[in-house]
Amino acid sequence: MSKAKTIFTELLSVSYPSLPFFKWIPEGVNVGTVVYIEGFAPQMCTKFTIDLIDGPDIEERTWKHSDIPFGMCIMFEDKLFIGNTRRDGEWGQPYKEIFTAIRRGDNFQMKIIVEEKYYKVIINGKSIVYQHRMNTDRAKQLRIEGSIVIKRIEFRHGNDYHFTPLDCY
Repeated sequence: MSKAKTIFTELLSVSYPSLPFFKWIPEGVNVGTVVYIEGFAPQMCTKFTIDLIDGPDIEERTWKHSDIPFGMCIMFEDKLFIGNTRRDGEWGQPYKEIFTAIRRGDNFQMKIIVEEKYYKVIINGKSIVYQHRMNTDRAKQLRIEGSIVIKRIEFRHGNDYHFTPLDCY
């Protein structure tokens, strides 16, 4: 019996969005979802944040009151990854890890892969795992903020994912 091969379905692709970026994720987030982000961290960058936010009808001005199943921050000065979850307006205990896969002045490629028990964040080939603290299917929107340049964002679902960076076009 042969195993069927699942192909990635591209749900949405956005190029060079302005920040802060706020976008509804087609079909939401569930196991198998991959958010691919390609960007650049300028020399003046101190940090950037990425949040997967609960709710399909949240707007930029109201997101601060929403649950966040997964939030992450890269702090350049401290060389730190911080992951967290916000429930009922309260942030949980932050997960912190030294992380040097991206520095100021670097281009980067990032994947946020939703696995069954955790989010796997891969930046420039180095990975961090953040355990789920809230059901992933509650995440319906993506928010990115910081002084980085985003070249492209793709939302996909499936496996055997291969991405061609914009610089190769």
